[in-house]
Amino acid sequence: MSGGRPSDYDPAFCEAAIELGKAGKSKAQMAAAFDVSRQTIDNWAAAHPEFLEALNRAMAHCQAWWEDKGQDGM
Repeated sequence: MSGGRPSDYDPAFCEAAIELGKAGKSKAQMAAAFDVSRQTIDNWAAAHPEFLEALNRAMAHCQAWWEDKGQDGM
């Protein structure tokens, strides 16, 4: 890894990401919750298949959350 601080990836972030997704949170909001950059989220997904799967699930939950909110407003 060149420059910057070392990655603080923790496998517990998988479940945390899913929970944040269920609350409608974006990748940027997840990055803020983990106190890392948005790019770090993508780096973790590339380096850790279990995080990629969790992130994909989180994004599906996030989209569903927003779609529910939109339908509630109709």
